Amino acid sequence: MGRSTATEENFTIELFADDTANFMDALDLEHTHILGWSMGTQTALELTLDYPEKVDKLILYSANCGGDEGIFPDPEVANKFRNISGTQEERALRAFEVLLPEQWLAEHPDPSTYFPNVTETSPQEHIDAQWYAMVNWNGSYSRLLQIPQDTLLITGTEDIVFPPRNSFIIAEQIPGAWLAQFKGGGHGLMFQYPENFSSIVLYFLKRSSTTCS
Repeated sequence: MGRSTATEENFTIELFADDTANFMDALDLEHTHILGWSMGTQTALELTLDYPEKVDKLILYSANCGGDEGIFPDPEVANKFRNISGTQEERALRAFEVLLPEQWLAEHPDPSTYFPNVTETSPQEHIDAQWYAMVNWNGSYSRLLQIPQDTLLITGTEDIVFPPRNSFIIAEQIPGAWLAQFKGGGHGLMFQYPENFSSIVLYFLKRSSTTCS
């Protein structure tokens, strides 16, 4: 992301999971808690399934299990999500329309009060390659029962990128999974409700395995 470089290798969710595992090795992290957002939830799921010893607790925020079971956005939303053309103001407007519910945006007209200042954007070819990686991933649905890690799913009722039904589908398959749903939350609900979002994550991480099961 940002101005990160990339090789000529095709982007895949499996590649992203391998990259994450290698990155952890480079940091001398044998295992850690993992939190994924959006496409990051697919990477987090693949990482957990391929490298289970590296994942302590798993947090999936605005998740999608991919494959036939994954529910993707409508074409209009997908096009806005992928389009980084135009001026910085035009790009920001499209991003807000996708990340945050219309009513909430109308009530919070000053993005500087809740959104970080973005100084780097990814090249269009990287955005497109990421999108193709998501939609072409075979998915993890049939393997979700294999996940033993304590798992928390977080979703918003107004998420138009990865609709909340995705999180329910995953929570029904992972044994003992927690699910927190934010009323009025969009794909970027962490910007809407940062304190509540953080509180739920920290509460989950502090619970013992016996409490989560």
